[in-house]
Amino acid sequence: MTGDTSSLLDPLTQVSSDPHTFTSHEYRRYWCQHCGYHFDIPTYCGNRLCPVCSKQKRIRARLRLTGLVRNVKPAKGNDIRFLTLTIPNVPDIEAGMLTIVRAFRRLRQRQVWKNHVLGGVFVLEATGRPNNWHCHIHALIEGTYFPVRTISRVWQAVSPGKVVWITRIPHRAAIGYLTKYLTKPNLPSEVTDEMGRALAGFRMFQPFGSWHGIKVTIPKQPYRCPTCGLTCWTWQNPIFYDPASYPATHMPRSPT
Repeated sequence: MTGDTSSLLDPLTQVSSDPHTFTSHEYRRYWCQHCGYHFDIPTYCGNRLCPVCSKQKRIRARLRLTGLVRNVKPAKGNDIRFLTLTIPNVPDIEAGMLTIVRAFRRLRQRQVWKNHVLGGVFVLEATGRPNNWHCHIHALIEGTYFPVRTISRVWQAVSPGKVVWITRIPHRAAIGYLTKYLTKPNLPSEVTDEMGRALAGFRMFQPFGSWHGIKVTIPKQPYRCPTCGLTCWTWQNPIFYDPASYPATHMPRSPT
């Protein structure tokens, strides 16, 4: 079974498959109807930390986050600050994420927060191993000077956490502070599986306050065949690759 994808396929979907890190996964093969050039794209398995198929979702998230920050023009007297909030380690990662997200919501409802912060964006991060997870919130906040002692006092009142870190950063550097947390290094499968399941119900990043209404559009352009330059693509039903059965010469091929 095939379908016309000429208006859907764009360069952001192109994912290289390194035979040295290849794992079993389902792919969809795309063919150029003009010259026969083909490559394979992993179908999304639902795990945002999957080393095979999550790359394109992280790329799109980084692009949206980059566009959001670039569209912010701090008001006179305001700065961009990088804020990290933590809670004690927990055995259940999903419960830990719910705890820190709800605590951050309560923090934003406090009047002292509203007096200092106009808006911002935050991402969630979890480090550690099964039964010992460390949940963080990393945020960019726009506003006036906010003493760390004040934030710490309020954070302790609304959460089980104590550790707070905040620093002022240049606007042009703000993007890099958050986007690195959208990409996870290679982790053991048992770690990525548990983290992926736990994070499935959470957004990769979330604007709040005055940043919530900022619209970001990522333009899509059809991907041109590197051989003939046309955009007449068709696709095959998903193919399942197993590294135990396929030699490196049959690994998924992607554009160079």
